[in-house]
Amino acid sequence: MAGSQSSANSGKVAGRPTGVDELLGKLNLQEWEEDDPNFEEEILDEADGAEFMVIARVHTDRPFSRGAFYDQMRIAWTLAQGATFTAVGENLFTITVNCLGDWKRVTEEGPWLFRDHGVLIERYDGFTNFDEVVLNRLSVWIQIVDLPPLYRKDAIIRSLAKKVEKVTSVMLNPRWGNGRIVRVRVQLDVDQPLKRFVSIIKN
Repeated sequence: MAGSQSSANSGKVAGRPTGVDELLGKLNLQEWEEDDPNFEEEILDEADGAEFMVIARVHTDRPFSRGAFYDQMRIAWTLAQGATFTAVGENLFTITVNCLGDWKRVTEEGPWLFRDHGVLIERYDGFTNFDEVVLNRLSVWIQIVDLPPLYRKDAIIRSLAKKVEKVTSVMLNPRWGNGRIVRVRVQLDVDQPLKRFVSIIKN
C-alpha cells in the first residue's frame, strides 16, 4: 500500500498537479523567448555599418603611440565626416568612415605614411577573423610620361605596369600633366625587394 501511495503522489506537489505545462508556466517566459533566436536583422545592421570599414597596420616593428597614429592619419586624410579608429591588436586597427567620398580618399589615394613607414590598408567586411586578412601590400601611384598615343590603352598600360606589381586602376587622362601623363595604381609587396619600373618602348 505504501508503495502504491508513493507512486500515486509522484505527479503532485501538496495535492496539485505538476505537469510539463505547469512547470514551463513557472518559468514566466515571454512570447519572444519561446521562439527560436533570429539574429538576421542584427547581422544586417552590422553589415551596413561595415560598408565603409578597413583594416590597417603600420609597416614597422617599432612601438608607436596609437594616439599619434590616429591624429596623423586624420590630418593626412582631411575627411569630410571623420573616422573612427579601433585598436584590435598591438599594431592592427579597424577604421570606419561615414561616407563614400571619405571611403575613396582612404582606400584609393595615398600612399599613406606614418613616421615614414607605410600604412597598409585593406577593405574589411567586419566579419572575417583579423588574422585571415593579409596586410602586406602598399598601394602607390606611378606615372608613365610621354607614352605614344597607340599605347594609351587600358589593357596595354596594365600589361606594362605588371613589371612593378599588381595593378588596381589606371587613369588614362588625369586632370594634370597636359595629356602627357598616364597614372597607374599598383600594390607593392612590402615583403619583397622593390622592383623598379623600367619600360623601353621603341617607335
